[in-house]
Parts: sequence; structure tokens; C-alpha cells
Amino acid sequence: MKNQTIFDIYTEDIGRDVIICALLSFGIGSFTLIPVSGFDEGRSEKSLIIRIIGSATLLEKVRKIGWNIKSTNLQATVLLSTYRCITELL
Repeated sequence: MKNQTIFDIYTEDIGRDVIICALLSFGIGSFTLIPVSGFDEGRSEKSLIIRIIGSATLLEKVRKIGWNIKSTNLQATVLLSTYRCITELL
């Protein structure tokens, strides 16, 4: 078992190819894309949660990825949330 951090980036589901390229260019080779229905000011929009699980030391790199997605997709905001967790490969 390992102490790790879950990083979730919440963004509009546009430009997935750009998002994947950004993740790979920052050296993030393992991640999960979770399509969801989000709401912004009461309006529904296709959203995406990008989940990265790794060492807490990835925080600055993940922040840069979020800023990159925000500026590339011309979004007003992108949300980053972090959670500590224990992982175990089965």
C-alpha cells in the first residue's frame, strides 16, 4: 500500500486531443478521463474530470496542466481538487 494524492481537474469537455497532449508533454503517462454532466450557473455543459493519482510532489505540474487547459480552451475557470489516499495494486 502506498500513500498518494488524487488530483482531479474539472474542465469543459472540449479539445480532448489537446488535453491528452498536455498531460503527455508534462510527463503524465497514467491518467483517467471521466466524462460527466456539469452545470455552470444553472446551465448544463459537457464536462470532463481528469484524474491523476501520484505523489503529492506532482502538485505544481498538475497546476501547470490546469492552467494550460484553461488558456488553450479559453475557459474562465478550471477547478483543481486534491485528496490524499492510500492505493494498492491488486
